[in-house]
Amino acid sequence: MERFSITTEKSLYKPIEIEVNGKLYIIDKISPKLLREVAKYDSPATRGDADAIVAQFSLLTKVDKAIVEELDVRDLSAALAMITTQIFRPEKLGEKEKKVSTPGAKA
Repeated sequence: MERFSITTEKSLYKPIEIEVNGKLYIIDKISPKLLREVAKYDSPATRGDADAIVAQFSLLTKVDKAIVEELDVRDLSAALAMITTQIFRPEKLGEKEKKVSTPGAKA
């Protein structure tokens, strides 16, 4: 018989790492409570509401909103898309999604 064991202490999945201004932020667990809070901003965020995008990113990463406000919204959207993929379809995260291009870098 197979056993699947999960705990409130640690996820079975690897943490998600997001680097902002050279500082590494780690999302090690996404609880249903956190996901519900983030989901409150889904509709406005998909319409391009900057406050909703900032709120979602800040909630997930714990990056101070004042810092998030200074980031490029395209970078925020790309990071949120990667985080979403990690949450809902971790098996679909391939090399293309793992590589985030650096502006000015040669491919």
